[in-house]
Amino acid sequence: MVSKRKELSAAHIDDITRIFGNNEEVTRDGVPISRSFKTETFGYRTITVERPERDAAGAIVLATKGKTKGKPVPDSALRATENVPLSEDVNTYFAREVLPHASDAWIDHEKTHDDCGTDAVSRIPVGLPAEYGAWLSSIMSSTNLKYMRFFAAECPDGRIGQRTADQLPWSHIVTHITELDTPALREWYAREAVAQSWGRETLTQQIRSQLHLRRGASVNNFAQRLAADQANMAAQILKDPYHEFFIDLLFYHTRLKCHVVVELTPARSSRSTRGG
Repeated sequence: MVSKRKELSAAHIDDITRIFGNNEEVTRDGVPISRSFKTETFGYRTITVERPERDAAGAIVLATKGKTKGKPVPDSALRATENVPLSEDVNTYFAREVLPHASDAWIDHEKTHDDCGTDAVSRIPVGLPAEYGAWLSSIMSSTNLKYMRFFAAECPDGRIGQRTADQLPWSHIVTHITELDTPALREWYAREAVAQSWGRETLTQQIRSQLHLRRGASVNNFAQRLAADQANMAAQILKDPYHEFFIDLLFYHTRLKCHVVVELTPARSSRSTRGG
């Protein structure tokens, strides 16, 4: 298994951007590194292949009435389908792939339909040439392509908040767009991930444990309304590491010169809720 942990230099990124932007087909050392495909390359036409029903003696059973009178009766147990690339003629494909194995088969053209939409993404890795190698097939998996499309829709400017996506590994970007819903939170965790050098598992854990709440990331006016030491104390109170304690009301007693914290609970106060 080839490792996907490869660092791209600024020159590599510029090269890739230029090739992609100019829609170039490039081959290096005899290996294609950039290819363009027509839409029909990933689409296909589904044909229904019928074979005749036969009686006990092996003779073909013919229809006795209706518009198919005198024609072979299709055997539903032998019915099959074939996916023919849109770029290939159906009859040519049928003669090459089906008739050598079932000379009595025919195509029911009334059941033929094209499909180049919902399933096209999942077919792209299958359509890649063998010379691209297993590593490119893994990068161009249908799952990754769907994430790329999602990222393009969610972050059209290629940025997560004010942070450019190239500052984060692709796995981190996927985590940001799938685990977080708002641009503000994505920016906050992107900034922290870069500053703290988090791995993907650490990032996921911090998001799911809602680190931004434990860090006191919510907006407050402590700095404007309280003295510096008191503002810092109030902010620290909001940074509860267990995330099981929520402050509902926070007051400052002017005569006692201290903070008063009020927690609202739906149940009768107990020793555990009082912290005693």
